Amino acid sequence: MKKKKTSFHAKEFHRGILLFIALAFAVGGLAGCIFAGAVSGTGTQAISSHIEAFLAGIQGDSLSPPGLLAASWSVLRWPVILMLLSVTSIGLICIPILFFARGFLFAFCIASFVRVLGSSGALFAILLLGVESLLTISALFVLGIHGLTLASWTSVERRKCGGLRSYWHDPALALRHGICLIVFSFCIIWEMFLGPILLSSAAALF
Repeated sequence: MKKKKTSFHAKEFHRGILLFIALAFAVGGLAGCIFAGAVSGTGTQAISSHIEAFLAGIQGDSLSPPGLLAASWSVLRWPVILMLLSVTSIGLICIPILFFARGFLFAFCIASFVRVLGSSGALFAILLLGVESLLTISALFVLGIHGLTLASWTSVERRKCGGLRSYWHDPALALRHGICLIVFSFCIIWEMFLGPILLSSAAALF
């Protein structure tokens, strides 16, 4: 009975963490949309020039697909930072900030495409970011729940539970992280091979 009660409290705790980081991500996304809409003057010209140069490069086949290191950095930089923050109590503050930043950049990029290209920019942004971001952000939320849980442990709790090693040896946790690793690996392959093909096809529409 005690084990069931502990399991129930753990689920409630994880649910609370999920809501918290989802709120941080949503607030960041809202801030990104507002900022993209508020940019004016030279800022607007810079965004337009960047997007137009990007489209021209795709249409002219002058943009080469990213290599393994570039694609890996693009996909793995967020989860790696999150995992590093999770091993210390500073992650309690920095992990929500990381989700805020991730939501801000994601929304800002989409809103910028829509502002420059109109409604068709939404389609292009989905092709550019949609599939990969849907997978990587979902996996990032899984890691975020466990990262904040780990960051919330006090030194006493770490010693009682056998330290970090026992935490990472949890079979359920290993399974979740294994699935996340598969997702990230697929997204790296997507960035290197599948994404450029879709972008080249979509660029012909503009």
